[in-house]
Amino acid sequence: YQLAISQGWLDNDSGQNLKRGYVKGIQDFFGEKTSKDAKFANSSYNTKLQNEQLEAFIKMKPDALFVTASEAASIAPAIKRAIEAGIPVFSGDSLIAGTACTTSVLSNNFGMGLLTAEYIAKRLNGSVAACDHSVRPHPKVLRTDRQQILYTACRGRLTVHVAFLQLSS
Repeated sequence: YQLAISQGWLDNDSGQNLKRGYVKGIQDFFGEKTSKDAKFANSSYNTKLQNEQLEAFIKMKPDALFVTASEAASIAPAIKRAIEAGIPVFSGDSLIAGTACTTSVLSNNFGMGLLTAEYIAKRLNGSVAACDHSVRPHPKVLRTDRQQILYTACRGRLTVHVAFLQLSS
């Protein structure tokens, strides 16, 4: 198999962990030869460069293309061309809107925030403050929902103080 991996960044733990995951996954599922032959590209958050790399991968006609977008909207046209060329595209870390990727794997940032808040609260022996800086149309409903979600996630073991701040746009 010929695999192509287009990463939007490698300069932090997130990018490095994604690359380690790609390498291990390729080795585990496709074997050592495919792993050695896999083509990796890093655009370092440069959307123009990632588009150029994607176009080169499309010409290569790999058996599969794995993508971590530096900025999803900017690479959507190239991803559409890859799919139209019959290349299965697997997107990680972001949804590439308007494309029919074979699979998209995303994370739950709110859930990760809850786990982080629980960890901090344990370290502080019971109290945590959480701030939501987004503007919402119904802050009272959201406030109640978020307080309940945070309290439930902490399983009643913590005193939770939640502050919601709205920033004007």
